[in-house]
Amino acid sequence: MLQPPATTATILIIDDQESNLRLLERVLISAGYQAFVSSTDPLKAVDLYRQYRPDLVVLDLHMPMLDGIGVLERLNEHMPEGTYVPVLVITGDLSPTTKQRALSAGAKDFLGKPFDPLEVVLRIKNLLEARSLYVELQRQNEVLEEKVAQRRYELEDAQLEILERLGRTAEFRDDVLRVAQTHSGLERRSERLERHAPSGERLPVLGPKPHHRRVIAKRGRQIPLL
Repeated sequence: MLQPPATTATILIIDDQESNLRLLERVLISAGYQAFVSSTDPLKAVDLYRQYRPDLVVLDLHMPMLDGIGVLERLNEHMPEGTYVPVLVITGDLSPTTKQRALSAGAKDFLGKPFDPLEVVLRIKNLLEARSLYVELQRQNEVLEEKVAQRRYELEDAQLEILERLGRTAEFRDDVLRVAQTHSGLERRSERLERHAPSGERLPVLGPKPHHRRVIAKRGRQIPLL
């Protein structure tokens, strides 16, 4: 069952302005979020991501040493394939070119400064909901793949069992045919001897006597030799 985005989700905030960090932290705390990590140094973004594995990244664009686009590119290099970690860009640069660059680099949402606290909370909530759905879908796909693999193994085992049964049946049929052919050959030989025997002479009986019938056992089954 899908769970609503928990306020325990980990959020990474990167902004070179200390005042912006403190403001975002207060907004998150008021919304019930408690697990967040923040830094004014964009060069630490990758290390913090690898250490805390956040569910969401809030990122400023215009920063010294490494701008938000550069941070996004570095983060993308360390995100495993198939991972969905949404990035919310918050910047004072609202030009279409900047917005396009951010979204093209991997940002999932874009918000201008100064921002409305309620809008920030709603955007974060929506992005975490999208991540929750993605993680649940990924989990269901993994379960489905396991079931498909298990079913494939069961079918392969069933096919092997059928082939083994067919092989045992063929062996049993060959044994029966050999016995029948041997018995038939003995009868024909007896008939030829009777035709050429002197009149009134009793010939020995070829083949098994009625009271000494042999039984061939083949894998637990007994076939009377007539």
